[in-house]
Amino acid sequence: MGLLARELKGCRDALDLGCGAEPYLGECDSIESVIGVDGSYSSCRSARHASKYVSVVQAVLPDLPFRERSVDAVTLLQVVEHLPKDVASNLIVEAERLARRKIIITTPNGFVSQEAYDENPFQEHLSGWSIEDFQQRGYTVRGMEGPKAARRNGSAEMLFPQRLLSVLNSFGLCEAYLQNRPQHAFQLFAVKTVGE
Repeated sequence: MGLLARELKGCRDALDLGCGAEPYLGECDSIESVIGVDGSYSSCRSARHASKYVSVVQAVLPDLPFRERSVDAVTLLQVVEHLPKDVASNLIVEAERLARRKIIITTPNGFVSQEAYDENPFQEHLSGWSIEDFQQRGYTVRGMEGPKAARRNGSAEMLFPQRLLSVLNSFGLCEAYLQNRPQHAFQLFAVKTVGE
């Protein structure tokens, strides 16, 4: 069971903010219903075909049309880096208002350069996030997606063949090491429990 599925165990419904065209929540069997939210019309159109979503809403983040404590979990998976830091900070506050149980955020460890692509301006990276950014807000932070040192400085480009990282991960070595040492990980996994 993956880190995301473990953290969402016991949550029945979720709001997937910045859902994109394909749901990351597909691996989470405990989630019965997911509402996807994205700013891109084409992403919303693609996401509507994913069986995990009960509905998909096109909305500009962080302006969200949902009631307080309306879902068990709110996820921002690969989202905050696509927004200016102040806008993303407001979105995190909004996510905390909407969640009954958990907020989960994934993002690169520090700023990683990325331009817009697929005719979607929302794909550009506008901010970088640190472990401390999340710890100051009361989040527990873990590492994932391989070692930061394996990437070319400031980008997602691998310095060595992806196959080598796949071999290490097949034994669970890399991810097990990085989960408790997020400072060395390429991606951060931040989780906050609320309302308990």
